[in-house]
Amino acid sequence: MKIQTKIILLLFLITGLFLSAFMLMRYSQRTREEMFIRTRVLEKNTLFDKIIRLEGATLERFVFDLSNRDEMVAFVAYGPGL
Repeated sequence: MKIQTKIILLLFLITGLFLSAFMLMRYSQRTREEMFIRTRVLEKNTLFDKIIRLEGATLERFVFDLSNRDEMVAFVAYGPGL
């Protein structure tokens, strides 16, 4: 085998290794980005659910706290002295 042929084969091998490494890095970066986006979406959904639950809890507490006040209803209906 001539030296020129060996050099060409070596160049093809180096080019193939470079392209393989580049594709592997690109794939791993894309996978990392997808995982990051999924994590952010899940985090935002969790925070949104917590906010909705918190708002709902205060409204629910307000409804149940003020609806069970029979003394206030009796006061308004009959006056303070009865």
